[in-house]
Amino acid sequence: MPNQLAGKGFAITCDPSFTIIQVIQNEYDCAHKLTVGMPVIEMFDEACHEKVRLFFSETRSKGAAFDWELVVPLSTGIAPVHCAAAHFDDKLLFVGASSRDSAIELMEAMFRINNEQTNQLRLVMKELQQTSQQLKGKDQSIYEELTQLNNQLSVMQRELVKKNHELAELNKQKNYFLGMAAHDLRSPLGTIVSYCELILDKEETGDDDRKLVGVISKSSEFMLGMINPFLAEHRFVTLKFKHICP
Repeated sequence: MPNQLAGKGFAITCDPSFTIIQVIQNEYDCAHKLTVGMPVIEMFDEACHEKVRLFFSETRSKGAAFDWELVVPLSTGIAPVHCAAAHFDDKLLFVGASSRDSAIELMEAMFRINNEQTNQLRLVMKELQQTSQQLKGKDQSIYEELTQLNNQLSVMQRELVKKNHELAELNKQKNYFLGMAAHDLRSPLGTIVSYCELILDKEETGDDDRKLVGVISKSSEFMLGMINPFLAEHRFVTLKFKHICP
């Protein structure tokens, strides 16, 4: 579904138990309206509640968490949100936006509004920006690698087309040769065998002639016996080739 949070964001403050103390900004069309006293976890889709708890745990243990992609239910569906959080004494500043860069911008805006614990917030912002740049670098590296693989695949596809064309030409030449064998060898040999049978069936054919005609007939039948399996194999290979290379 299209990202319905583009250009939007939220900023809230929470107590240590992650209950909303103040809604500073909320431009989301959330399925659950953000209100004071609402547990923060209720903002998010139930399917990612375990991930939200891990986000809370990292915030507690490290004092801040950044660039966690969580899912928010909207009135018309669901959408991913990039979240960041940092502690301020006994409360927590929690922001979310549709992208990593938008989350950074929103955190900077909250920084200008709220001057408490500025050093800690600057540290979180610096880490978030560094992580963003690292991820962008990885994305670019993956894109370049995919581009290189795509180029290699295109070259291989062109080579495959070329080889298929060469194979098709060789197959045509083979078919031409086997056609010659079928018409120029098989048919005459069949005629010779037939005439030999006619001569042998005549009563007036002498013994010497029968021996001679018999030798001719056996030699022709032998040659036919060699050609017939060869042509049968040719028909099988041709049908298989047409199936593979239509």
